[in-house]
Amino acid sequence: MHLKSGRLAPWFDLVFDKSTKIISACDFNLLIISFIFIKGQSIACINVLPWIFTTAIERASLLSSRDGNNAIVKLSLRQDNIVEITSNSPEIGKVLEEVYPVDEIVGKPFKIAFSSKYIIEALKVFNSSEVTVNFTGEIRPFVIKGEYDENMLQLILPVRTE
Repeated sequence: MHLKSGRLAPWFDLVFDKSTKIISACDFNLLIISFIFIKGQSIACINVLPWIFTTAIERASLLSSRDGNNAIVKLSLRQDNIVEITSNSPEIGKVLEEVYPVDEIVGKPFKIAFSSKYIIEALKVFNSSEVTVNFTGEIRPFVIKGEYDENMLQLILPVRTE
């Protein structure tokens, strides 16, 4: 059942399916691009300086037990308003980086793991001096938005570690 269908250009059609909450765009070459809406309330939100956050993640990823390109780091939001970034390697040891957010952490403490490569690349494209990271759960994707980059949104997928 289509809720809305409309022509954006002579070769391009946009369709919104209400039952599955999927937007599909297709052209006459049968290229289909679909977007799925991720629904969920933010359980935690932090505002950080991107260059400090990136540096901490890069340092933590150096000791990851995986190769440098796919280093998995863990982020913990603590009750004392500190963002803790950790990585562990059985051969070398453990690294712990502490980042102090610009504002108070909004939400409850929790832990999430992700690929350092993807979040570093996402943070590098922002021109903003401050970014907001919205978490919706420990094993759900999180979103990064820039203070001055209104039209930019980065979605980072978490990694299961346990």
